[in-house]
Amino acid sequence: MKYIFALLLLIAYHTDTFAQQHKIDSLQKCLPTAKLSEKATIHLQIGQAFNPIHIDSALVHLQKAEKLATQYSSKEVLGEIYGTLGRFYADKQDLVTASTYYEKAIAIFQYSTNQKLYARYCYNLGIAYAMQGKYTQSLQLFQIALDKRRALKDPLGEAQILVGIALVHRSQNNLENALSYYQKAGEIAENIADNLLKGQVLHGMGFCYYTLKDYAQALVYYEKSTVLFQENGRLNSVGTTLLTMGYAFNELKNKDKALEYYQKSIAIFEKIKDNHSLTNPLVAIARLHYDRRNLEESYNYIKRALQLAQENSLPAEAREAYGLLFEITKKQGKYQESLAYLEKHLAVRDSLLNIDKVREFANLETKFQVKGKQGEIDLLAKDKLLLDKENGIVKVEKESQRLYALAERETNRRKADSLTNLAQKAQLKEQKIEAEAKTKQALQNQTVAQQRNALYILAITIGLGTLILLLIARSRQAQQKTNRLLQTKNTQIQQLNQWKDKIFATIAHDLRSPLTAMQGVSMQIDAYIDKDKLDKVKQIGTAVEKNTATVTAILDNLLHWAMLQTQQITLVPQNIYLHNFVQTLTVGKSQIQNLVPTDWVVHTDETALAVILRNFLSNALKFTPTDGHILVTADRQASIIVIAVTNTSEGIAPEKLETLFAQKVASQDGLQGEKGKGMGLMLCQAFAEKMNAELTVQNNEGQTTTFSVRLPI
Repeated sequence: MKYIFALLLLIAYHTDTFAQQHKIDSLQKCLPTAKLSEKATIHLQIGQAFNPIHIDSALVHLQKAEKLATQYSSKEVLGEIYGTLGRFYADKQDLVTASTYYEKAIAIFQYSTNQKLYARYCYNLGIAYAMQGKYTQSLQLFQIALDKRRALKDPLGEAQILVGIALVHRSQNNLENALSYYQKAGEIAENIADNLLKGQVLHGMGFCYYTLKDYAQALVYYEKSTVLFQENGRLNSVGTTLLTMGYAFNELKNKDKALEYYQKSIAIFEKIKDNHSLTNPLVAIARLHYDRRNLEESYNYIKRALQLAQENSLPAEAREAYGLLFEITKKQGKYQESLAYLEKHLAVRDSLLNIDKVREFANLETKFQVKGKQGEIDLLAKDKLLLDKENGIVKVEKESQRLYALAERETNRRKADSLTNLAQKAQLKEQKIEAEAKTKQALQNQTVAQQRNALYILAITIGLGTLILLLIARSRQAQQKTNRLLQTKNTQIQQLNQWKDKIFATIAHDLRSPLTAMQGVSMQIDAYIDKDKLDKVKQIGTAVEKNTATVTAILDNLLHWAMLQTQQITLVPQNIYLHNFVQTLTVGKSQIQNLVPTDWVVHTDETALAVILRNFLSNALKFTPTDGHILVTADRQASIIVIAVTNTSEGIAPEKLETLFAQKVASQDGLQGEKGKGMGLMLCQAFAEKMNAELTVQNNEGQTTTFSVRLPI
């Protein structure tokens, strides 16, 4: 999702570092002699110039501009500072803070004569909302900005907003609407002869056709946009488009062409030294060589991608690199190294989840604190203003001080004495006013305190009386209800004890076989080594790994079941890229084919979904013959995404289908004698209820069995 809007901002933004530095130097020379009312604007301009080349310096100057503008500048200057701070935080991907500043800017410019800035910040806030998934609010802001641009007769601004609307529709998979808005923007770009905007529109239309899996048509639009980006010197956009074309050729099974465009993309990113973007084509080439079984080539490319990800602090890219390294080294038989990469992959994945949660909490906490502090400041200012008005005290130089100053400057002795007398009278009058004000304030405080105490006493008396009456009225009902609850709880405890005994009996049964099989393994290995039968040793290792995986799966299910029963699991929905997610669950399982679309995203809890799909896949492997197959697919139905695991099997008896997900513990051995985990499907059902999801199972004439989870989008 963020890639879409990041590309929009990338295409619309370009800087000349040398020119920016020259501008900064000129502005900084103006600061010492500038008036206080002008300094805010100068700091704003310096911050805007610094933003593309040194973000820390940009923030320092923007904060100074905000402080000065609050005291000395007009509201419109402050509004422009808010808008620039919004852009600053948007570039840093801190979208919550960015949205807060954009909202402040919009509040200032909404009724201003500068409707151009009002339209700009409505558009920017729309982009920020869209990147957060707030599509309805985003479209509303885009429409406001669009109406303003049309009223201002600004065709370029109008076309850019149409592109933004298209991006929102594209993100919601409303591709027909997206293409319609792209075409409108393209017509404007053609009329005003803006080739850069035309390139942006063509790239967006190419992405729509790519999503529709019309890869040939997508390549036509991508090719045209690449030419326009090249003509306008947007090399980063050229590199990104070439990479996307490589993806399209890969989907068309033209691996040679895909490799060619990946290499072209690498050449562009290396030329402009964009190491952040360079990781993507490196990963793509590594994956292509892996699919072709060129493990050494794949290893070299993914190691380079990992190095760049580590040097540039790119945890998401590092996670993907570790995952592929795990797959490569495992196929090479480097099991120790493979295990190390898997551990790093899981560690980075967990850290990314933690970082997202911490960032979200910090944003919420900061927003709360800012609002709280602002409320305190507003309240104090209001109280001070009322007090000043009440006591006749104005925030200007006192009259007595003014008269004393005039007397000191007066050269005529008589006039100086007269001014001094007037100053003394004014001083006495001011002292009298201040004394009266203090007395009045003290009396007011005393009266307010007495009234407050009286109200407290009255409220406490009424509260206690009401509480006593309620306690008396409800005591019998509470006693009766307690008795009924105790009886119900006793019945539930007896049922739970019986259920617990069944669970432990099943787990003990399922654990006994794999653990028994591993007894005496070391003696067998020694014997085979003495007889120089290394192939037998390898077979034992495979069997041990299989039994260990079985035991681990059983214990994982038991742990999750226990955490659910004790309410220690809190589901945290987040955006999950389905294809990559399924890929991590099927690593090393050649019998499973991942047919989930590469760009589909579902918003749900990762742990819960992993438990459900892992159990589905485990059961599929257990009951699929050696010459059978297992498919993982996904389908979109209105507001539901259906993820299905289909395997070749004789099916499930009809009488068992209805009770398959019920809270009953029963295990069944697989085709190769694998022991069932018994409680797996029961655990899946428990998680599904927490996710507002639905589990289904279906037979297909005794040929295949399909387990599905239906998730709300």
